[in-house]
Amino acid sequence: MKKNRLITIILPLILIAGMLFMLAGCGSSAGGDEANTDNTGDPADTSCKQCPEDLIGTWDLSIDDEGNQVPSGTVILELKAASYEVTEPDCTETGTYTADTTSLSVTPTSATGSDCDVDIGEVDTIQYTISEPSLIISGGGDTTTWVRSTGKSTANSNVTGIWSGTWVDTVFGVSGSLDITITQKDNDLTATGNAGLGSAGLADEAITGSGTINGATASFTFTGGQTSTGLGTVNGTTINMEADVFFGHVVFTGTVNGNNIDGTFNFTNPGGGAGTVTLTKQ
Repeated sequence: MKKNRLITIILPLILIAGMLFMLAGCGSSAGGDEANTDNTGDPADTSCKQCPEDLIGTWDLSIDDEGNQVPSGTVILELKAASYEVTEPDCTETGTYTADTTSLSVTPTSATGSDCDVDIGEVDTIQYTISEPSLIISGGGDTTTWVRSTGKSTANSNVTGIWSGTWVDTVFGVSGSLDITITQKDNDLTATGNAGLGSAGLADEAITGSGTINGATASFTFTGGQTSTGLGTVNGTTINMEADVFFGHVVFTGTVNGNNIDGTFNFTNPGGGAGTVTLTKQ
């Protein structure tokens, strides 16, 4: 009975950890390799690995350089790793950039449209500050304010890839491996995982999950093994999940720190398992 209950403890944790990494926008700045995909699912430009991660995403112009409020969706700035695109009603500009914590050096490489005033190839250095959800850009005596767009994911795609770690059940005195592969395309998240249950005398269990991003929040579901469908949400670097599984109600909480996740799980029914989970990006 204890071995079967252990399955229901471990299976929810893999998908929860995977979804947390997909949404942890500031959770992968230290150590490890950078992501190999961008928000669109295409191969990312990795030439600007040190660019501040909170810059990456889609920004909607809110206040223009004359102090006027701009209708949402009129001008869109999309910042990827080392490349950008600005979409206005009469012009689309693309280019490359480098950045530190306070400034951007921008180089336009193309501009198409009926009303483009862009100097192709000319480097322009501007200052910026971020106070979520706003990005303030200033340069040449002009200041503009942008807000994160809810039309595209603001999650940091650096967290896509392969994650490995361990689970430890402190009630039953057993432990095993966890492996998760995470992919993201636009606002859609998918994850596949495997829990090593050999120490409990059981075969490994596979898990699948999916989620949807809305701004900085994700909602997700998962299935696998003997578990029923579980539900959860991720906000920033914090994840909360609960599910009704074969042997009772399980609750998981976790936080992200750099390239690592630490979490705890507990069954609420008497005699249920409890323990910890850790994962590290490979």
